[in-house]
Amino acid sequence: MRRVLLVVGVVGLLGSAPTSAQEAVATTRVVSVGLFKNGLVIVRRAVEVPKAGTYRLDVAPEPVHGTFWVEADCPVEASVKMRATDVSLPGASLADLQEVLAGKKVVLRLRDDKIGPVSGTLLKLAPPEEEVAVAEENPRAAVALRARPHLYATGPDMLVVKTAKGLMYIERGQVTAVETEATEHKITRRRPFLMLDVAAGAKRPTVTVSYLTHGLAWAPSYRLDVSDPKTLAIEMAAAIRNEMGDVDGAEFRLISGFPSVEFARVTSPLAPTADWQQFFQQLSQRGDDQEPVQVQQVIMTNNFAPRAPRFKLGATPAGEGVDLHYESIGKRSLRKGEALSVTVGRAKADYERVVEWTVGTSAAARKYAGRAEGTQDELWDVLHFKNPFAFPMTTAPALVVEGGRFNGQRTAFWANAGEETRVRVTRALSVRAASLEEEDPTLENVQTVVDGQTYTRIPLRGELRLSNHRKEPVKVHVRHQIRGSIREIEGNPRLVAREDSLTEVNRVHEALWTVTLGPGQEQKLSYRFSVLVRR
Repeated sequence: MRRVLLVVGVVGLLGSAPTSAQEAVATTRVVSVGLFKNGLVIVRRAVEVPKAGTYRLDVAPEPVHGTFWVEADCPVEASVKMRATDVSLPGASLADLQEVLAGKKVVLRLRDDKIGPVSGTLLKLAPPEEEVAVAEENPRAAVALRARPHLYATGPDMLVVKTAKGLMYIERGQVTAVETEATEHKITRRRPFLMLDVAAGAKRPTVTVSYLTHGLAWAPSYRLDVSDPKTLAIEMAAAIRNEMGDVDGAEFRLISGFPSVEFARVTSPLAPTADWQQFFQQLSQRGDDQEPVQVQQVIMTNNFAPRAPRFKLGATPAGEGVDLHYESIGKRSLRKGEALSVTVGRAKADYERVVEWTVGTSAAARKYAGRAEGTQDELWDVLHFKNPFAFPMTTAPALVVEGGRFNGQRTAFWANAGEETRVRVTRALSVRAASLEEEDPTLENVQTVVDGQTYTRIPLRGELRLSNHRKEPVKVHVRHQIRGSIREIEGNPRLVAREDSLTEVNRVHEALWTVTLGPGQEQKLSYRFSVLVRR
């Protein structure tokens, strides 16, 4: 007699639901998907319904709470109903084999070779639905059911086999394959299905469902070629991965921006697998707030950018409405588990290569200005250019190449069309810089009263030193935050007062210098300021 070998690692649960005369199966088709970078996707499905009636959808979406909507030219009501469905032997999962092969002789092959194959008969166990039904109609019969071995008694992770020596309980995770003589067998299980009730009288109704769910997203990247010393060539690509379900001939739209989805981690009660305990637990954990360890993920999947120096501020208007941009890449087909890389755009732009120096925190600033933690000097080679695309540049990694050689890779942040942006390339090692701040010995400390409080005004002086060790001239942008009252400053920098310090006695000014150094040239920038220290 022929035997069937079921390999546990590859089988899945497949069901064919019998359709009653009252409930036809409504096929759906994905017409468009809007992909965010954080794993969320806006799905729009067209539902094929020829006339009024109750229909069972051929999909079971897991929508985000509050995002499932039905649009139709007639009244339509959505619901989740329990319906019977057949599970056949070839499509049975390991969790269903106890019921599918109940009463059949089997040989179980285990991960533990010391035990060896287990031969016996799988017992018939009472499924949960049967116990519930019997308990409702006949409590005494339910007691008898509980006396038999079943999933509730053994636990959902156990298989019960009657061997020549007696009953043997085996963990499902230990089973690698099941050999049986049964070639075809079916069981009926109750499963939840999403139903649509189309109002009577509707003729050839048009119905679509849309929802936000997880599993289909995109990740952008840029390639900047600076082989030309004046014009860079930039290419934007998108890597798309589908873990949601098969999509055939749907329009793909790539969404960039900072989406606010407060309930992104809450599954709708309309999901077939939902329950109230899970719903309320997720509801209590919702929110957009991120822990510090998630900051980098927020930067890459949205468009949050840390404070960065910008010497030409001012943006080009990019459109109307909220700051979300939809970029269509046409109709695509992508099955579940597949990935795709597409070019979103190519363009050229004039650019300037500069060295940016962010001056670190001095010991004097930590001592007198209340800065407990200091920062180190940072010098970077940076590309400055305007976004040449007709759409915003979204936050993404940017690869810089020159003459076919790798130069560096850093993050490019959100920039509207035509807006100036900057990309760091690599550390500047041949441009040296040093900073010094100390008390000014030529001036004495002075007592002063501010808002009824007595302070000591301490005079300080600072000096910034730059030297170019390259064989070519370099332009250096110097950014330094000075806390206190500035009395003198060289180099004619642009001074901008930080708004968050306007109510403090020691305001913070951001000084921005632009310095051009020839090969082998050095330059010094001096300044004098004072801080108020409460006594």
